[in-house]
Amino acid sequence: MSLSYNQYTDLSTDTFTFTFDFIDINDVLAIGLRTSDDKWISLTITGRSASAKTVTVSDDLTPYSKVQVYRNTTVVPIVDFQDGSRLTERDLDAAYRQCLYVAQEVAENSNQSTQREDVGTDFIADGAITTDKIADNAVTDQKLSLTLDLSTHSVTLATGEISTNELANDAVDGTKLANDAVDSTKLADDAVDSEHLVDGSVDNVHLAGGIDLTTKVTGTLPSANGGTGVATAIPFTVKAESGDVTIPAAGTAATFTHGLGKLPEFFKVYLKCTTEANGYAVGDLVDFIQDTNGNNVISVYANSTLIGINRANSIVVSNKSSGAFETITTTDYKFIFKAYA
Repeated sequence: MSLSYNQYTDLSTDTFTFTFDFIDINDVLAIGLRTSDDKWISLTITGRSASAKTVTVSDDLTPYSKVQVYRNTTVVPIVDFQDGSRLTERDLDAAYRQCLYVAQEVAENSNQSTQREDVGTDFIADGAITTDKIADNAVTDQKLSLTLDLSTHSVTLATGEISTNELANDAVDGTKLANDAVDSTKLADDAVDSEHLVDGSVDNVHLAGGIDLTTKVTGTLPSANGGTGVATAIPFTVKAESGDVTIPAAGTAATFTHGLGKLPEFFKVYLKCTTEANGYAVGDLVDFIQDTNGNNVISVYANSTLIGINRANSIVVSNKSSGAFETITTTDYKFIFKAYA
Protein backbone atom coordinates (compact mmCIF):
# COMPACT_ATOMS: atom_id res chain seq x y z
CA MET A 1 0.00 0.00 0.00
CA SER A 2 1.31 3.45 -0.90
CA LEU A 3 2.23 5.68 2.00
CA SER A 4 2.02 9.04 0.20
CA TYR A 5 -0.78 8.78 -2.38
CA ASN A 6 -4.04 7.05 -3.38
CA GLN A 7 -5.24 6.39 -6.94
CA TYR A 8 -8.84 6.22 -8.18
CA THR A 9 -10.36 5.01 -11.45
CA ASP A 10 -13.98 5.58 -10.40
CA LEU A 11 -14.40 9.23 -11.37
CA SER A 12 -18.15 9.43 -10.89
CA THR A 13 -17.61 11.78 -7.93
CA ASP A 14 -15.50 14.89 -7.43
CA THR A 15 -14.70 14.14 -3.77
CA PHE A 16 -11.96 11.59 -2.96
CA THR A 17 -10.90 10.01 0.35
CA PHE A 18 -7.21 9.42 1.14
CA THR A 19 -5.55 7.13 3.70
CA PHE A 20 -2.08 8.59 4.21
CA ASP A 21 -1.03 10.85 7.07
CA PHE A 22 0.00 14.48 6.69
CA ILE A 23 1.38 17.40 8.65
CA ASP A 24 -0.64 20.18 6.95
CA ILE A 25 -3.93 19.48 5.14
CA ASN A 26 -2.89 22.01 2.49
CA ASP A 27 -0.06 19.64 1.53
CA VAL A 28 -2.70 17.27 0.07
CA LEU A 29 -3.06 17.80 -3.70
CA ALA A 30 -4.59 15.98 -6.70
CA ILE A 31 -3.60 15.21 -10.28
CA GLY A 32 -5.42 13.53 -13.15
CA LEU A 33 -4.09 11.22 -15.89
CA ARG A 34 -5.36 12.75 -19.15
CA THR A 35 -6.44 10.08 -21.62
CA SER A 36 -5.61 12.02 -24.80
CA ASP A 37 -1.86 12.23 -24.17
CA ASP A 38 -1.28 10.04 -21.07
CA LYS A 39 -0.02 13.03 -19.04
CA TRP A 40 -0.62 13.83 -15.39
CA ILE A 41 -2.30 17.24 -15.00
CA SER A 42 -2.75 19.23 -11.79
CA LEU A 43 -6.37 19.48 -10.65
CA THR A 44 -8.00 22.38 -8.83
CA ILE A 45 -8.78 21.69 -5.17
CA THR A 46 -11.90 23.45 -3.92
CA GLY A 47 -12.25 21.71 -0.56
CA ARG A 48 -10.22 19.76 1.98
CA SER A 49 -11.31 18.01 5.20
CA ALA A 50 -8.59 17.07 7.69
CA SER A 51 -10.98 15.10 9.90
CA ALA A 52 -12.65 13.17 7.08
CA LYS A 53 -9.43 12.94 5.04
CA THR A 54 -11.14 14.06 1.79
CA VAL A 55 -10.38 16.46 -1.03
CA THR A 56 -12.83 17.91 -3.57
CA VAL A 57 -11.85 19.02 -7.10
CA SER A 58 -13.72 21.37 -9.42
CA ASP A 59 -12.40 20.09 -12.75
CA ASP A 60 -14.45 18.22 -15.33
CA LEU A 61 -13.03 14.70 -14.98
CA THR A 62 -14.32 13.40 -18.30
CA PRO A 63 -10.92 13.76 -20.06
CA TYR A 64 -9.15 11.73 -17.34
CA SER A 65 -8.80 7.99 -16.71
CA LYS A 66 -7.37 8.24 -13.17
CA VAL A 67 -7.17 10.67 -10.28
CA GLN A 68 -4.28 10.54 -7.82
CA VAL A 69 -4.53 12.26 -4.43
CA TYR A 70 -1.05 12.76 -3.03
CA ARG A 71 0.90 14.42 -0.29
CA ASN A 72 3.54 17.05 -1.08
CA THR A 73 5.23 17.91 2.23
CA THR A 74 7.25 21.11 2.35
CA VAL A 75 11.03 20.76 2.49
CA VAL A 76 11.38 24.01 4.36
CA PRO A 77 12.28 23.13 8.02
CA ILE A 78 9.21 23.28 10.21
CA VAL A 79 11.24 23.10 13.48
CA ASP A 80 14.16 25.42 14.21
CA PHE A 81 16.36 23.94 16.97
CA GLN A 82 18.27 26.56 18.96
CA ASP A 83 21.38 26.06 21.17
CA GLY A 84 20.38 25.50 24.76
CA SER A 85 16.71 25.03 23.90
CA ARG A 86 14.65 22.28 25.41
CA LEU A 87 13.55 19.60 22.96
CA THR A 88 9.93 18.49 23.21
CA GLU A 89 8.48 15.26 21.95
CA ARG A 90 6.14 17.21 19.64
CA ASP A 91 9.01 19.09 17.97
CA LEU A 92 11.04 15.93 17.58
CA ASP A 93 8.04 14.08 16.14
CA ALA A 94 7.30 16.93 13.73
CA ALA A 95 10.87 17.07 12.47
CA TYR A 96 10.98 13.28 12.16
CA ARG A 97 7.63 13.10 10.36
CA GLN A 98 8.65 15.82 7.92
CA CYS A 99 11.78 13.88 6.98
CA LEU A 100 9.85 10.62 6.82
CA TYR A 101 7.05 12.01 4.68
CA VAL A 102 9.41 13.74 2.25
CA ALA A 103 11.42 10.50 1.95
CA GLN A 104 8.22 8.51 1.25
CA GLU A 105 7.08 10.99 -1.37
CA VAL A 106 10.43 10.89 -3.15
CA ALA A 107 10.63 7.11 -2.97
CA GLU A 108 7.10 6.61 -4.26
CA ASN A 109 7.15 9.52 -6.75
CA SER A 110 3.88 10.57 -5.20
CA ASN A 111 3.22 13.42 -7.62
CA GLN A 112 4.10 11.34 -10.72
CA SER A 113 6.79 13.79 -11.77
CA THR A 114 9.91 11.67 -11.05
CA GLN A 115 10.99 13.51 -7.91
CA ARG A 116 9.86 16.84 -9.35
CA GLU A 117 8.82 19.46 -6.88
CA ASP A 118 5.67 21.33 -7.92
CA VAL A 119 6.43 24.93 -8.82
CA GLY A 120 4.33 27.52 -7.00
CA THR A 121 2.99 30.62 -8.73
CA ASP A 122 5.52 32.82 -6.92
CA PHE A 123 8.36 31.07 -8.77
CA ILE A 124 6.86 31.66 -12.24
CA ALA A 125 7.96 34.90 -13.94
CA ASP A 126 5.36 37.16 -15.54
CA GLY A 127 4.91 36.25 -19.21
CA ALA A 128 6.79 32.95 -18.82
CA ILE A 129 3.89 30.77 -20.01
CA THR A 130 3.81 30.85 -23.82
CA THR A 131 1.57 28.89 -26.18
CA ASP A 132 4.23 26.18 -26.58
CA LYS A 133 4.16 25.55 -22.81
CA ILE A 134 0.42 24.86 -22.70
CA ALA A 135 -0.68 21.32 -23.56
CA ASP A 136 -3.65 20.79 -25.87
CA ASN A 137 -6.98 20.93 -24.02
CA ALA A 138 -5.17 22.00 -20.82
CA VAL A 139 -7.24 25.19 -20.44
CA THR A 140 -10.71 24.20 -19.23
CA ASP A 141 -13.61 26.55 -18.58
CA GLN A 142 -12.75 26.57 -14.85
CA LYS A 143 -9.39 28.22 -15.73
CA LEU A 144 -11.04 31.10 -17.61
CA SER A 145 -11.86 34.42 -16.03
CA LEU A 146 -15.54 35.34 -15.87
CA THR A 147 -14.85 38.35 -18.10
CA LEU A 148 -12.68 38.00 -21.22
CA ASP A 149 -11.84 40.83 -23.64
CA LEU A 150 -11.97 39.26 -27.11
CA SER A 151 -12.10 42.55 -29.02
CA THR A 152 -8.61 42.01 -30.47
CA HIS A 153 -8.88 38.24 -30.88
CA SER A 154 -10.42 35.97 -33.48
CA VAL A 155 -12.55 33.10 -32.21
CA THR A 156 -13.55 30.14 -34.38
CA LEU A 157 -16.68 28.29 -33.31
CA ALA A 158 -17.52 24.74 -34.31
CA THR A 159 -20.78 24.11 -36.16
CA GLY A 160 -23.64 23.94 -33.66
CA GLU A 161 -21.46 25.35 -30.86
CA ILE A 162 -23.91 28.19 -30.08
CA SER A 163 -27.48 27.19 -29.33
CA THR A 164 -30.40 29.45 -28.39
CA ASN A 165 -29.50 28.99 -24.73
CA GLU A 166 -26.21 30.86 -25.29
CA LEU A 167 -27.89 33.92 -26.86
CA ALA A 168 -29.18 36.80 -24.75
CA ASN A 169 -32.63 38.18 -25.52
CA ASP A 170 -32.47 40.63 -28.46
CA ALA A 171 -28.77 39.76 -28.97
CA VAL A 172 -29.09 39.18 -32.72
CA ASP A 173 -30.34 42.21 -34.66
CA GLY A 174 -30.21 43.08 -38.35
CA THR A 175 -26.58 44.24 -38.19
CA LYS A 176 -25.48 40.77 -37.03
CA LEU A 177 -27.00 38.92 -40.01
CA ALA A 178 -25.29 38.57 -43.37
CA ASN A 179 -27.27 39.46 -46.49
CA ASP A 180 -29.59 36.60 -47.51
CA ALA A 181 -28.62 34.69 -44.33
CA VAL A 182 -32.25 33.99 -43.39
CA ASP A 183 -33.81 31.69 -45.97
CA SER A 184 -36.98 29.60 -45.80
CA THR A 185 -35.23 26.84 -43.83
CA LYS A 186 -34.55 29.30 -41.00
CA LEU A 187 -38.19 30.45 -40.67
CA ALA A 188 -40.72 28.58 -38.58
CA ASP A 189 -44.14 27.83 -40.05
CA ASP A 190 -46.45 30.88 -39.85
CA ALA A 191 -43.54 33.01 -38.58
CA VAL A 192 -44.19 35.90 -41.01
CA ASP A 193 -47.11 38.11 -39.98
CA SER A 194 -48.46 41.17 -41.79
CA GLU A 195 -46.35 43.54 -39.68
CA HIS A 196 -43.22 41.90 -41.11
CA LEU A 197 -44.16 42.81 -44.70
CA VAL A 198 -43.13 46.11 -46.28
CA ASP A 199 -46.07 47.99 -47.81
CA GLY A 200 -46.45 47.08 -51.47
CA SER A 201 -43.97 44.20 -51.25
CA VAL A 202 -46.47 41.50 -52.27
CA ASP A 203 -47.14 41.77 -56.01
CA ASN A 204 -48.61 39.36 -58.55
CA VAL A 205 -45.51 37.16 -58.83
CA HIS A 206 -45.66 36.44 -55.07
CA LEU A 207 -49.29 35.25 -55.15
CA ALA A 208 -50.06 31.56 -55.52
CA GLY A 209 -52.80 30.47 -57.90
CA GLY A 210 -56.25 29.56 -56.66
CA ILE A 211 -56.56 32.20 -53.93
CA ASP A 212 -60.11 32.54 -52.59
CA LEU A 213 -60.74 36.28 -52.33
CA THR A 214 -64.38 36.04 -51.27
CA THR A 215 -63.50 36.58 -47.59
CA LYS A 216 -60.00 38.11 -47.92
CA VAL A 217 -60.67 41.37 -49.79
CA THR A 218 -62.35 44.52 -48.52
CA GLY A 219 -62.99 47.74 -50.40
CA THR A 220 -63.40 48.11 -54.16
CA LEU A 221 -61.31 46.23 -56.71
CA PRO A 222 -60.95 48.50 -59.79
CA SER A 223 -62.13 47.11 -63.11
CA ALA A 224 -58.64 47.80 -64.52
CA ASN A 225 -57.35 45.17 -62.06
CA GLY A 226 -60.02 42.63 -62.89
CA GLY A 227 -62.73 43.83 -60.51
CA THR A 228 -66.13 45.42 -61.04
CA GLY A 229 -65.14 48.90 -59.94
CA VAL A 230 -68.15 49.08 -57.63
CA ALA A 231 -68.38 48.55 -53.89
CA THR A 232 -71.90 47.06 -53.85
CA ALA A 233 -72.60 43.41 -54.61
CA ILE A 234 -73.57 42.44 -58.15
CA PRO A 235 -76.01 39.62 -58.93
CA PHE A 236 -73.76 37.83 -61.45
CA THR A 237 -70.30 36.34 -60.93
CA VAL A 238 -69.66 34.69 -64.32
CA LYS A 239 -70.30 35.73 -67.92
CA ALA A 240 -70.25 34.00 -71.31
CA GLU A 241 -70.24 35.78 -74.70
CA SER A 242 -70.15 34.34 -78.18
CA GLY A 243 -68.30 35.51 -81.22
CA ASP A 244 -70.11 36.39 -84.45
CA VAL A 245 -72.72 33.74 -85.22
CA THR A 246 -74.17 33.49 -88.74
CA ILE A 247 -77.91 34.08 -88.86
CA PRO A 248 -79.55 30.94 -90.36
CA ALA A 249 -82.70 30.79 -92.39
CA ALA A 250 -86.07 31.09 -90.70
CA GLY A 251 -87.09 27.87 -89.00
CA THR A 252 -83.46 26.89 -88.26
CA ALA A 253 -82.13 27.49 -84.71
CA ALA A 254 -78.85 29.24 -84.02
CA THR A 255 -77.16 28.19 -80.75
CA PHE A 256 -74.19 29.08 -78.51
CA THR A 257 -72.69 26.74 -75.89
CA HIS A 258 -72.15 29.05 -72.91
CA GLY A 259 -70.15 26.69 -70.61
CA LEU A 260 -71.55 28.19 -67.38
CA GLY A 261 -72.42 24.75 -66.07
CA LYS A 262 -75.84 25.88 -64.93
CA LEU A 263 -78.94 27.69 -66.16
CA PRO A 264 -78.10 31.38 -66.76
CA GLU A 265 -79.76 33.95 -64.53
CA PHE A 266 -79.88 36.35 -67.51
CA PHE A 267 -79.37 35.74 -71.25
CA LYS A 268 -79.79 37.81 -74.40
CA VAL A 269 -79.27 37.67 -78.19
CA TYR A 270 -78.23 40.82 -80.09
CA LEU A 271 -77.84 41.75 -83.72
CA LYS A 272 -74.35 42.95 -84.61
CA CYS A 273 -74.15 45.13 -87.72
CA THR A 274 -71.41 43.90 -90.08
CA THR A 275 -72.41 45.94 -93.12
CA GLU A 276 -73.98 49.42 -92.91
CA ALA A 277 -77.74 48.97 -93.07
CA ASN A 278 -80.94 50.32 -91.60
CA GLY A 279 -79.03 53.37 -90.38
CA TYR A 280 -76.63 51.30 -88.27
CA ALA A 281 -72.84 51.48 -88.51
CA VAL A 282 -70.55 48.47 -88.59
CA GLY A 283 -70.03 47.18 -85.01
CA ASP A 284 -73.31 48.53 -83.63
CA LEU A 285 -75.25 46.12 -81.41
CA VAL A 286 -79.01 46.14 -81.82
CA ASP A 287 -81.35 44.87 -79.13
CA PHE A 288 -84.22 43.71 -81.23
CA ILE A 289 -87.62 42.76 -79.87
CA GLN A 290 -89.69 39.98 -81.28
CA ASP A 291 -92.62 40.96 -83.46
CA THR A 292 -95.91 40.86 -81.57
CA ASN A 293 -98.26 40.95 -84.53
CA GLY A 294 -98.05 37.18 -84.92
CA ASN A 295 -96.22 37.29 -88.24
CA ASN A 296 -92.55 37.50 -87.06
CA VAL A 297 -92.43 35.37 -83.92
CA ILE A 298 -88.95 35.00 -82.41
CA SER A 299 -88.08 32.72 -79.45
CA VAL A 300 -84.86 32.93 -77.39
CA TYR A 301 -84.27 30.07 -74.95
CA ALA A 302 -81.56 28.67 -72.66
CA ASN A 303 -80.64 25.65 -70.56
CA SER A 304 -77.60 24.67 -68.48
CA THR A 305 -75.60 24.04 -71.68
CA LEU A 306 -76.59 26.52 -74.41
CA ILE A 307 -78.58 29.51 -75.58
CA GLY A 308 -80.67 29.24 -78.73
CA ILE A 309 -82.81 31.42 -81.00
CA ASN A 310 -85.34 30.50 -83.67
CA ARG A 311 -87.84 32.45 -85.73
CA ALA A 312 -90.85 31.81 -87.89
CA ASN A 313 -90.21 34.53 -90.48
CA SER A 314 -88.11 37.61 -91.15
CA ILE A 315 -86.45 39.86 -88.56
CA VAL A 316 -87.54 43.46 -88.27
CA VAL A 317 -85.87 46.46 -86.58
CA SER A 318 -86.48 50.19 -86.26
CA ASN A 319 -84.26 52.30 -88.47
CA LYS A 320 -81.59 53.90 -86.31
CA SER A 321 -82.16 57.35 -87.82
CA SER A 322 -85.86 57.47 -88.75
CA GLY A 323 -87.33 54.83 -86.44
CA ALA A 324 -89.15 53.34 -89.43
CA PHE A 325 -90.19 49.70 -89.31
CA GLU A 326 -87.73 47.74 -91.59
CA THR A 327 -86.97 44.14 -92.42
CA ILE A 328 -83.25 43.36 -92.24
CA THR A 329 -81.09 41.52 -94.72
CA THR A 330 -79.60 38.75 -92.54
CA THR A 331 -76.24 38.88 -94.32
CA ASP A 332 -75.76 42.45 -93.03
CA TYR A 333 -75.81 41.21 -89.41
CA LYS A 334 -74.56 38.47 -87.08
CA PHE A 335 -76.02 37.09 -83.85
CA ILE A 336 -74.17 37.83 -80.55
CA PHE A 337 -75.14 35.66 -77.55
CA LYS A 338 -74.54 36.77 -73.95
CA ALA A 339 -75.30 34.90 -70.73
CA TYR A 340 -74.74 35.66 -67.00
CA ALA A 341 -74.95 33.52 -63.88
